[in-house]
Amino acid sequence: MSAFEPLPARLASIGAAVLPDEPSTAPSLNWAIIGAGYIAGLFAADLQCTQSAAVAVGSRDLTKGQAFADQFGIPFVGSYEEAMSRPDVDAVYIATPHTFHKEQALLAIDAGKAVMIEKPLAVNAGEAAEIRAAAEAKGVLVMEAMWSRFLPHYALLRAIVESGELGEIKYVRAEHFQTLRGTERMERPDLAGGALLDLGVYPASFIEMLLGAPKSIHASGHLTEAGVDEDSIAVLDYPAATAVLAAHMGASSQVAAEVAFTRGQVVLERQFYRPTEIKVVWNGVADGPQNADSAEPYTEVWSDVAVDPRGGGLEYEAAAFARAVKAGLTELPEHGWSSVTNVLEIMDEVRHQVGVVYPFE
Repeated sequence: MSAFEPLPARLASIGAAVLPDEPSTAPSLNWAIIGAGYIAGLFAADLQCTQSAAVAVGSRDLTKGQAFADQFGIPFVGSYEEAMSRPDVDAVYIATPHTFHKEQALLAIDAGKAVMIEKPLAVNAGEAAEIRAAAEAKGVLVMEAMWSRFLPHYALLRAIVESGELGEIKYVRAEHFQTLRGTERMERPDLAGGALLDLGVYPASFIEMLLGAPKSIHASGHLTEAGVDEDSIAVLDYPAATAVLAAHMGASSQVAAEVAFTRGQVVLERQFYRPTEIKVVWNGVADGPQNADSAEPYTEVWSDVAVDPRGGGLEYEAAAFARAVKAGLTELPEHGWSSVTNVLEIMDEVRHQVGVVYPFE
């Protein structure tokens, strides 16, 4: 991806050293892409911003799989098992509906491959535990494809928190509203449909990245006629902070997030989980940075949307994964098993309180 605008002075002193390296500098991997849908296409496109390549696609519909392969120049099309078991495949990317993740992950792990699984990694925390046990027994890297965690503005936000510049976090809110009613996979309980798992995973992961696992959760929502959640809203209680996550598949919003600290704020006004603009505000207090002539709040703004973009942002997770595979890691510090488990346990409890029960659970 092309260069960004430079960080403003104060943010540069905090975060310049933690921004991720260019994805094009990461080692190369040969990928098998499992699934030929929308998100798989985004990954295949952004993979072209790295040195890695997709060498196989697995699809239950070979006609659809061939069209996908033709679009992205992928040389092999076959079944899921055929694609992931090929000897020239280093890593498997699973981009099928949630309910297939566990089965396909276990197949890829058994084949000895490193595996990246679209979020959520599994339908519930119990399934994730099964995947983790298999990965650890085999000694292979398995990661949830929560691509936002690897974006530059997320790295900058983590650096701001760790620096203590803005004090302690007191409140976090994150929302993901998107009009997806009528989309088949969203409406079907047998495919683990509903707003929370597909949309709410982003706010849940954002909150967990900053605050970890909550003490308690208070959730409400509305169910569709089929019994999945049209919306889920939850208040998460922490020892010294409160967080609110909201997901809705029947309405749209700016998809914003905000973090309130004792000495300032971080605001992501639009599409917080994508490359976007991050606004950092220091309150005008004696021990914080101030404008030269007043105690008014001091603000710096930066965007990790590239000046001349080629990728959509998924190249960062692909690059981080490639570096981890080549380094022999079985877990990434940016998004390890504890984070995945925390997020799934949050969503399990929200679903329980809202009343969403899938037929296979």
